[in-house]
This record gives sequence, structure tokens and C-alpha cells, in this order.
Amino acid sequence: MKKVNSKKNERILYFDILNIIACLSVVYLHCNGIVHSFTNTNAWKGALVIEVLCYFAVPVFLMLSGANLLNYKSKYDTKTFFKKRLMKVLVPYFVWSLIYYIVYFKCFMPKDFIEKFLNCNIESVFWFFPMIIWMYLLMPIFANLVKNKDLKTLKYFAVIIFVSVSCIPYIFSVLGKNTPSIFRCLEGTIGYSLYLILGYFLSRNDIKKKHRIIVYVLAVICLIFRYSYTYYFSIQQQFVNRNSWGYLSIICVIPSVAVFLFIKNINWNKILNDKTTKIISKISSCSFGVYLIHILAKSRFTNFFKLDNATLFYRLLFPLILYLICVGIIYIIKKIPIIKKIVP
Repeated sequence: MKKVNSKKNERILYFDILNIIACLSVVYLHCNGIVHSFTNTNAWKGALVIEVLCYFAVPVFLMLSGANLLNYKSKYDTKTFFKKRLMKVLVPYFVWSLIYYIVYFKCFMPKDFIEKFLNCNIESVFWFFPMIIWMYLLMPIFANLVKNKDLKTLKYFAVIIFVSVSCIPYIFSVLGKNTPSIFRCLEGTIGYSLYLILGYFLSRNDIKKKHRIIVYVLAVICLIFRYSYTYYFSIQQQFVNRNSWGYLSIICVIPSVAVFLFIKNINWNKILNDKTTKIISKISSCSFGVYLIHILAKSRFTNFFKLDNATLFYRLLFPLILYLICVGIIYIIKKIPIIKKIVP
């Protein structure tokens, strides 16, 4: 592994492409709800393929955060960092939680809203907000290590998390055993910070081709194993076996790293012209907004057109259509003063 001095525009270009792919994958996952209710049908088996292939979405978003933000101290101080990042998340989180609350419950009861808001019980996909807020609160620790060039400590932190959070609990889970409490101390918020560190290192270092191939092969093995394990034990137990699920498990970490490396190492400047690059940048800038509105849009379209979520159309084509519609809506909203602040 050696340092790579990529041109800024090239680095941002593959960031944008990763952003778009991850956002689209989130939409596919959320249009694939039948995977969570076991039925021994071709529809469920196909849904499991989508679930396995698109599962990298959240980890890649976190890696992009680490790649973009762990060196923030070279640009501004921590106070400015908190002001920029927390406000970008807190305002949309509150406003859209309020919108979803009113839409879902057809009323507004302040006490009930606050309770549900604090417990993430309004819209389930908004679990991401509290997690990323805690990531931002932790980020100054990692940023100090980056600023002081103490990368050994940063790597040590990543290894400890990977072993104690991604590997050991997953091994116990596959074996059908409860993970001993001593190995659960770093789960949750601290565990997710692994992706911040991975994103920072992967974006700033050139991984040799032979090492990338090893990662790709391991990623394919992880995907096949997760599908096969879930399929086999779900058939045996007649309910969805989730022992091989979880964003912090080793079989999620490796494919997520593989996606990041694969997209990074494509020479996009040879494939895309300047006009296309600008379009990609604009689409990428809508990703946060798409995340905020796609669940609401999905339910409206599903109900209005009476769509069946078990059909191939719903799981393969509808997510793409929904994504493009949401991008268009967000692009327009971002042009409107004041209102654009709720879709940063």
C-alpha cells in the first residue's frame, strides 16, 4: 500500500459515483421488503439476491464520510465542523420526521411526536440519523490522529474494531451461540466508526492490483456464503435466518471495501466527458434528499398504482424509476430558497 496523490477532481468523481450507486442500492433495499418475510418461493429467493448484492450501501456512505471528513482540521476548526455537519443532519432529520409523523398518524401530538422522534419510532429507515450524528461527535478523535499524522494509532483502532466487532461476534452467530459480553463492548456507534477509518485509508492509498483481486475474491465468497447460509437455514427453520446479517459483520465489511476499491480504480476520466461528469455531480448532490423522501414517495406510488411488491417489476424496475423521480423532485426543491435547507 502506498500513498496516492490523485487529482482532486478525479477523487471527487469516483466519490460521486459511489454516492449514486449507494443511494440507488438503498432504494432497491427498501423496495425489497418481501425478503424479511420468509416464503419458499422464487420471489423470496430472488429478493434475497437483491438483499445480498445491495447490502453495501450504508457502509459505503460511511466510508465516503470518513474519506471526506477525517482530514477536516486542514480546512477548519472543530466548532465549524460541528456547525456545518450537525446542522446539515439535525434540521432535515427533525423536519422530515415531523412530515412523516403527520402523514403516518394524520395528526400532531407534540408529546407523542417528541417521544417517537427520540426513539426513532416514526420512520424506521431514519435509524441512520442518530448513528451518523454520533459518528460526527466521534470524528474529532480520528481527525486529531490524522492531523498529527498518527496513522499507526488509527490503523490500530480499525484492527481492534474489525476483530472484536466484525469477526468474533459473527463467528459466534454463525455457530448459533451468544457472543460473550466481553466481545460486545465496541459494538454500535464505535463499531460503525470502522467504516470512517476504512474510507479515509482507502481513498488516500493505492492498493496494489494483486491485493485488490484478493479482496474481490473474498467479497464474492462472502456474498455466496451469506446467500447460501441464509437460504439453507431459512428453508430449514421456515423463517428468515438473520445470523449472517449485520452491517458490522465481516461478510459485509469485505464486500463493502471491494465495492469502494472497484469504483475507485476505474479510470472514469477516460470513460466520461466533462458534461457527463457535471451531470453525475448534480445527481450525487441529491442523494441525501432522495434518502429523505423515497419512503414517502414509494408508499404514495405503490398505493396509487396498486403495485404488487412481489413482482419482478416492483423489485427490479420500480426502484430505478422511483430513484429517478426522487432525484428530479430533490433537484427542483434544491432550487427553492429556504426550503432547500431541508434537503441539503
